[in-house]
Amino acid sequence: TGAFSLPGLLRAFTAPEMVKGVRCNKCAPEDGGMQTKHIRTVSFGKLPCCLCLHVARVEWSGGGLSKRGEFVAFPEILNMAPYAARQQPQSELAALLGGAGGGAEGGAAEGAERAAYRLAAVVVHVGGPRSGHFATYRRGNGFESKRWWYTSDTLVHEVALQEVLRCSAYMLFYERARNEPRPQHF
Repeated sequence: TGAFSLPGLLRAFTAPEMVKGVRCNKCAPEDGGMQTKHIRTVSFGKLPCCLCLHVARVEWSGGGLSKRGEFVAFPEILNMAPYAARQQPQSELAALLGGAGGGAEGGAAEGAERAAYRLAAVVVHVGGPRSGHFATYRRGNGFESKRWWYTSDTLVHEVALQEVLRCSAYMLFYERARNEPRPQHF
């Protein structure tokens, strides 16, 4: 079994791909179009407040289901900017919308800030491809946001972030990172 990284998988998912044999009516309209090559790209058009990523752990192979065990390294802080669609500058948006302002969201600095995500929870699956059990690692809320908890049916205990980052993730939940003020102790 090999090892992967979440940023590497996202790069592969969003990498440009050459598509051959595309019929293009604009290239040669007189003969009904000609076949040409095009480059297809995939990107995230609008980044959500909560980013949920599923790591496919089950595959069909050899006539049956099997569970994939490759480790996927994932960061506590994930920068989605390289995988997001390029945002139109404010002036272009204003022109497209027919006036200044146009209701578009902030500039490049805000865009970069909106592409930063912090790991909030990880779901793991223990068992085989047809049965098993799900458990969750969850970040604490508010003043406890530096603490992590492992939760299962009848078990809840605190764990270190390093344990979370070493687990075999099935689902990853990221929340948009916020610059939160430091806690004030009274």
